[in-house]
Amino acid sequence: MIYKLLKYCKSKGIPFTQKERSESSKNWTEQVKNCAVELFESGLPAWKIATTFRVDFEHVEKELFLKRNHYGHDKKNPFGINTDHKQLVNEEYIENSNIQIKRVFEPYAGEGRFTKILLTCSTIKEIICIESNKETADVFRSSVRDKRVKFIEDDNLTYFQDKSLGKFDLIDLDPFITCNEQLKYVWDRLNNKSLLCVTFGGEYRRSFISTNRKSISNRYGFTNFEIPNKDYLEIVPSYFIGYVAKMAVENNFYFDIVRAVRYANNCRFWLRTTKSNSIYCTNWLSSVARVEDGGTLFKSLQMPRFKEVRSEIDNARLL
Repeated sequence: MIYKLLKYCKSKGIPFTQKERSESSKNWTEQVKNCAVELFESGLPAWKIATTFRVDFEHVEKELFLKRNHYGHDKKNPFGINTDHKQLVNEEYIENSNIQIKRVFEPYAGEGRFTKILLTCSTIKEIICIESNKETADVFRSSVRDKRVKFIEDDNLTYFQDKSLGKFDLIDLDPFITCNEQLKYVWDRLNNKSLLCVTFGGEYRRSFISTNRKSISNRYGFTNFEIPNKDYLEIVPSYFIGYVAKMAVENNFYFDIVRAVRYANNCRFWLRTTKSNSIYCTNWLSSVARVEDGGTLFKSLQMPRFKEVRSEIDNARLL
């Protein structure tokens, strides 16, 4: 459909662009909705459905995703295998960390898949888990039962600012949309040598929308948001992790990127952080990043697409 539309536009001399255009939701009739649900469950992406029926993308996304039970967690959607791979890397990350992990903070606990992996680690003494979605929290409670786990159903931002929470050997920032506010406080919660997982979430997936690109610019400083979407998706993760690096140095930390994967709907980073003096950290930042297009560009980010590493999860399933 998209290729036919592009060919038609070229033959008629019509610009094929979505810039400055906005569809309403008036075409979202009951008949269209029923058809869209069937197409979506068959694997057609929400943005293609929005384009086909000329309906506002945000409206389509809410109708198709948000009305599912446990949206973002039951993995009935085509992105489920991405999450399976993420958990596989989580497990390897823990096993090869060379850090004695005693205390863990999971401010986006979800249904507890990573928590269960962590509980297999014999050194774990305490895992503090927070989840704000009631339905997801209920699933967590029913599936994770261990005296080492302290579960809180609440917004996590208050706890980041609570110094009595102490410090952790591992923190997992795995938001559905963004962890921008939490990044300001995470460094005070990390031990001198620790692990930090960071997900560039739904804000990345929605970055083809101009207003979301402007939000990303305000958060992370990348101002060149007029480039084509393909180019934008390639480069913006380097600015996101560059921003994380800048925040680290401001708090006298530097890090090594253990793994990084660009999934279809998010970008995931597994880091090993170390606290040091400000001079060393500043020199480290100069060696790995540079200021460009209003932000901090991480210069040599190695971030394969999921399709390039998919064999890892396929092989694990065979085993």
